[in-house]
Amino acid sequence: MAQVERSMRKCAATIILVLMASIQLCAFEKTARVPSFVFGTWKIYRVQEVGGHAGHDAAEKEIGKEFYLGKDVFRHDLNLLFFENKPCQNPRYNFTTRRFSQYDVVDKGTLLFYGLDAAKPNTVRQIVLHCRDAGGASFEVTKDNELALYYDGYFFFLKKVN
Repeated sequence: MAQVERSMRKCAATIILVLMASIQLCAFEKTARVPSFVFGTWKIYRVQEVGGHAGHDAAEKEIGKEFYLGKDVFRHDLNLLFFENKPCQNPRYNFTTRRFSQYDVVDKGTLLFYGLDAAKPNTVRQIVLHCRDAGGASFEVTKDNELALYYDGYFFFLKKVN
């Protein structure tokens, strides 16, 4: 009986060590509560091309346009990027943090991939918006707690205005 118990402990310890090692080697994603600073009005203040397909002039025209991320509604200026021209009632937001080891390849549409203002080294922090009737979007948190939105080879950087 004691022999079986020792074998089970060794087996459990081995499994735990393997799991811990695999977490260190692989990217992982954690979902948490959306930070309160996210809610409010945000304005596009800067555009950075990282391989854009549309003309740079078209991207520059988005500067000054606004988003409102509210707990009960998501709305934005008309004809803004890829968004539907109607507000999203009862949006759902998820706040995700993905960490990567130094050898992992990161998704193309992230600040980290392009060596820009990522929130932390080897980390992508995103607010993922889900709208039942109007699609969704993924806003990335920058190192200055601003937001960035990737679209068609451009990053659109947003500052909070209230």
